[in-house]
Amino acid sequence: MIRRNGKPGDAGLKTDIPDSAASLDSIRDVLREEHGMKHVSGCKFFGQDGNEVTDGTMVLLRDGDVLYLEPLADRPFDYGNILEQYTILEQLGQGGFGQVHKAQYKLTHKVVAIKYMDITEYSTDAEFMHIVYHASKIDEIYREAQALQKLSHPNIVQLYHAFLLKQNVVLIMEYVPGGELYKFVKERDGLTESQSRRFFVQLTDAVEYCHNKYVIHRDLKPTNILLSDPVALTVKVIIIPIEAVIR
Repeated sequence: MIRRNGKPGDAGLKTDIPDSAASLDSIRDVLREEHGMKHVSGCKFFGQDGNEVTDGTMVLLRDGDVLYLEPLADRPFDYGNILEQYTILEQLGQGGFGQVHKAQYKLTHKVVAIKYMDITEYSTDAEFMHIVYHASKIDEIYREAQALQKLSHPNIVQLYHAFLLKQNVVLIMEYVPGGELYKFVKERDGLTESQSRRFFVQLTDAVEYCHNKYVIHRDLKPTNILLSDPVALTVKVIIIPIEAVIR
């Protein structure tokens, strides 16, 4: 299906891309013939991840994928399109800097966590506000997000997407059902030596992995550590692009 870039709730053009479509020009031909769209010669298409689709990357498209049509050559991808791909199931938590929701990817039904970080709540942090509002620093956030998406470790929460949307930094991450380590410790009024050792080994392994990938976690604390299995005492570290340093 093809949707219009930056049109939330758009039902789509209901155009099935023929299997024989070997180029973007063939898709443009379909739009002209079936929808009377005459001025699509210079239009571009974005994939569901926000990257522009080219003739060379068309082979990576899967059945059911959505293409986003943008008629203006200089207009970027609207990241609100990504949120349209998810159904919000419930709110998992709310803190001083935003909300976390449990959501489901419509195409595969995969469950994820979506975190909204309200940048206006950081207004007293001059360094953070400079990072968010400075154009070059915004590009840096996206570069850092791309680097963090490549991390793959059993004790690190997988980051799928990170982008700025209005006043929020939006993170779409692996859903970890066990909750925060902070809550786990508080409910038990502390940890035993064996529990502490179990957590410490996993955390040092995750941090070493990050350092080997030239990533420095600058905000490692119990609220940024989640339990994927409270019985086996397995933890995962959350790494947020704006709170990490990529070397």
